[in-house]
Amino acid sequence: MSMGRQFIAGLWILAIAGLLLSSVASAVAQEKEKPIPDPEDNISIDTDDGVILRVTFYPSNKGKDAVPILIIHDYEESRKAYEGVALALQKQGHAVLVPDLRGHGDSVSRRTGPDGRGRERVDASRFRKQDFEAMFVQDLRKMRTFLKERNNRGELNLNKLCVVGCGGMGTVLGMNWTAKDWSYPVLRTGKQGQDVHGLVLISPEWSFKGLGINLAMRSPAILKEVSTMLVVGEKGSVASGTERIYRTLLRFRPEPPPERAKDEKTLFYKKLDTKLQGTDLLTSRNYKVTAMIAQFVNLRLVNQEYQWTERRSQ
Repeated sequence: MSMGRQFIAGLWILAIAGLLLSSVASAVAQEKEKPIPDPEDNISIDTDDGVILRVTFYPSNKGKDAVPILIIHDYEESRKAYEGVALALQKQGHAVLVPDLRGHGDSVSRRTGPDGRGRERVDASRFRKQDFEAMFVQDLRKMRTFLKERNNRGELNLNKLCVVGCGGMGTVLGMNWTAKDWSYPVLRTGKQGQDVHGLVLISPEWSFKGLGINLAMRSPAILKEVSTMLVVGEKGSVASGTERIYRTLLRFRPEPPPERAKDEKTLFYKKLDTKLQGTDLLTSRNYKVTAMIAQFVNLRLVNQEYQWTERRSQ
């Protein structure tokens, strides 16, 4: 081949390479600029015992890289209180699910009758211990099913699940459900649990209306496996209980040396100078608890190698 033809061929190769690089750069830019989806409000999910749960889902634009965050509200509260928190976490690229648990918010009806067309009111003020147990046996199990379906559609990575519990009811349910999630063994056909790798407890308590955390606090997952952040107003009535939980966990997770803290620290404790607790503390603009959660999620979930996998249908 003559020198002229070689020169022209070289120019063509450079031109093609430039087009390919430009296409790749354009695709990357488009991926980065992918808009955040609108929230999906008032989704209806039926539990196995007939309660109609209403939930709001804030989808991510990160696909299989998205960290799912499940927010569990406190007693006599509803998902509406967490809209600002959920939107802020969604802007960070996370997929946030906020349900009204049975008897709360818009989840106050149960299907009755052989055809399920009848209705009876579900009143949280009349709940006993077994009703609160049904929240994590029934309600939270349905939340995992919802997230599993979104996982299998490539919209999030269920293996990076973070649970945020607020106040007495939210934290007790969150801890018990996390322990339950880790009690399922991995089968040959794949995982059926062990999804919660982040647990945030806002003003945690040892018990709520007969439902306690004693069994959860003996779970190896709670004690050693799941990265945990405790947040409490140190001037409030639950501060001593939160301190007790922290001291129990600290025995199993000693503070690593500063040079290894970024990789090895899995227990975080934030004591804030206030009487505010639970949802009031989380949603207060004065203490930036949402930013703390975002930082925790980024460190212990986004930056960790928890691989996405498709989940079994059942």
